[in-house]
Amino acid sequence: MTVVLDAGRIEQLRQLADDDLSEILTETARDLNRLIGVAGAAVAGADFNAAFQAAHSGSNLALIVGADELVAAFRTLASSALSRNRVRAKKAVAEVGAVWPATQLAIERLPLEDTR
Repeated sequence: MTVVLDAGRIEQLRQLADDDLSEILTETARDLNRLIGVAGAAVAGADFNAAFQAAHSGSNLALIVGADELVAAFRTLASSALSRNRVRAKKAVAEVGAVWPATQLAIERLPLEDTR
């Protein structure tokens, strides 16, 4: 799977925080990884409130780097958690997990690329 990050979002990040871009991307990837773990554990334990919070936070972080596929997967998870549908939530966690490795790789490669 190849993930394409939104070039417009990345350019906005470069303009706002070029000197700190690498640190922002590293922290974003670390936080997304943590939230994916939290969401998975929450769904496994049927803690739908925690699953929703993790999915909502993850969606917001994914928006920062323009990771649209990950945003969509997190939103599906958030919706499943709100409806307390464990079967859908488990599928959504699996989708987030499936999209994450390629997204993480794309985020990690960003500081090496110069789109200017």
